Amino acid sequence: MTSFTELRAKLQDVCQSCDQKDRLILAGSGNVGKSTIANAFLGGGKFWPTARFCMTSRICEAHYDAASDGTSIDKEMVQENTSSEPLQVWHPSPLLKPDVILVDLPGLDQKEEYMERLVKYMNSHSASSVVLLYVIDVKNKICNPDRQFLEKLMKSPWQNLSQGLGFLVNKCDVGGDTNVANSDEEVPDYPKLIADITKETQNYCTPTVMDLSMKNKKENNPAAIQKWQKVEAYAHNALTKLKGKRLIQILLSLERIMDMLRLAVQDDEHLRGEIEKREKHLLLAEDKVKQVTDDKDEWVRRRAEEIKQTLKERQEGHLDAILQASVPHYNCRVAEAFGLREVDTVIHDRIQVMVANDIQLSAGTSLPIADAVAGISAVTGLIYAVGFVVAAAATDGVVGLLAATIMFPVTVMAGGVAGMVVVLPFAIIGAVIPMTLVDKSYVRDRFTKIYKKVMKEYPDKCAKHEHDSIVGQTKTVLQAQRESLQHLQKEAGTRGFLDDEFKAECSELQEKYGSLTKRCNTMLDLFLK
Repeated sequence: MTSFTELRAKLQDVCQSCDQKDRLILAGSGNVGKSTIANAFLGGGKFWPTARFCMTSRICEAHYDAASDGTSIDKEMVQENTSSEPLQVWHPSPLLKPDVILVDLPGLDQKEEYMERLVKYMNSHSASSVVLLYVIDVKNKICNPDRQFLEKLMKSPWQNLSQGLGFLVNKCDVGGDTNVANSDEEVPDYPKLIADITKETQNYCTPTVMDLSMKNKKENNPAAIQKWQKVEAYAHNALTKLKGKRLIQILLSLERIMDMLRLAVQDDEHLRGEIEKREKHLLLAEDKVKQVTDDKDEWVRRRAEEIKQTLKERQEGHLDAILQASVPHYNCRVAEAFGLREVDTVIHDRIQVMVANDIQLSAGTSLPIADAVAGISAVTGLIYAVGFVVAAAATDGVVGLLAATIMFPVTVMAGGVAGMVVVLPFAIIGAVIPMTLVDKSYVRDRFTKIYKKVMKEYPDKCAKHEHDSIVGQTKTVLQAQRESLQHLQKEAGTRGFLDDEFKAECSELQEKYGSLTKRCNTMLDLFLK
């Protein structure tokens, strides 16, 4: 019989999950309007200080406190001081009431250490409790700091947040920028700018792009207010989904714990019936896993074709994105041919991120993955297994596999130039030394060769890895079910009459279950309003 020490520990874990807070985080470069947007989320006013220059240089957290009067924060508090720890302040905003923390980050393009602090913050808070909004200035389009952030996001513990990332394109002001010297300046073509931003961003993540003008909203422009309401609805829905998913998992965990308690107090006849049912259930599950395992070759073939098709469809877009981004340009002599490694490294790194995003996107609509996981979950009883296993199969080790697949000797990548260093003796003085011009044509050629190798080798490797992940995750679940069955079998052979102390322990835990169930349902009702 499971000891009550173990049951109490499980219940304590559930209680801690119930108390977990969610974070709505605003990230982006400096002076794009993050603090202004944060103030709008809090209900308006000027809680966080704002200016036409970069003001915030600390990670700033707003927590809920009904007793707070929402007094404006002094600008000295949000500026750099001796502490690198987040600034925590309190505000009565309804947004924060259901255990939500609004986080305003410093401009990630201002100082290198700001990005280092964000990485530390990522490692301290689970992606399962984060809604991320990335803000840019429409007139700046996508800059290198934005690309660097998106690349870092894809290689961080928050990688899954790249799918459906809230992308706020700010400063789409009616009438353009009225602060410029020439008041007759032509209004930017916002639809085209937003289309360009969306196209490039899709190479690094799967964004939900929303344009807005906080300036026009402040002026009560109806169109600007409507666009802001769309942003608010997006954030509210994302937080609701985050909280709702966790609370449902809490309720499922509580139900499993109480099932164990109910089993513990039932008679031996009922217990034997439960054992027989679980034995049959386990046999069906093991048979289904065997089918999936035996069909590996066909499964891998189908999934590899999906991946290959995705990579083909997105190849041109990736090339355009790399050509638009910064790549080292210079004339390279034969004696300096190994300097071409820098160019290939840049191309390689960007292909890594883009292809990893492709695979993650493809996994979400994959028929082989859906068939395998749905079939297994039907017999294992895993209510939320599909999303869990797909995420693991799509993301676990992807970047590592890419690195092993894409990298090959620079003597091949340099189109033979590096090899010529061996043939031509350096002792020849005055000879005409060939030169390699690293321009867009060269980058295009390098991209094509590297991508061709990816198309040839990666789909099969990734498909095999995904299949192994699905089967591995399922076998882990089945092992837990076997252990549970063995536990019940042992209990059936050893349990005797229940004494008063045992009954008292059960009653206490059942009371806690009822209390937590009521609390979870109350929180769900609050979020679903």
